[in-house]
Amino acid sequence: MKSGERFVVFNVYAPCDSSRQQALWNVLSSRIEALADQNVCVCGDFNIVRCMEERRSVSSVFNQAGLDNFNGFIANNFLVDLPLRGRTYTWYRGDGRSMSHIDRFLLSKKLVSDLV
Repeated sequence: MKSGERFVVFNVYAPCDSSRQQALWNVLSSRIEALADQNVCVCGDFNIVRCMEERRSVSSVFNQAGLDNFNGFIANNFLVDLPLRGRTYTWYRGDGRSMSHIDRFLLSKKLVSDLV
């Protein structure tokens, strides 16, 4: 689509550790805030899900604090999480028993409204 609109893309490969993730959310939040009303796309591998239903695993360990921090990052920056089409998960372990929705595109609400 050629619209002449400018936008900023942040390509993310987040760490698995929740404290390092939070540090990344803080840095990204600062940069997004500095961009004021510009169109923003934050995309990539976030290594965290937004809810328990986005994860299937043989492990019972679940990172609720990390999940809450990630959802807070999305809400506080007024980002829209684009829905998946065609499948439920974006990452699969080779054993076929573990899968998660950890890859996503988050768009600023301004960018979403410009596209609609």
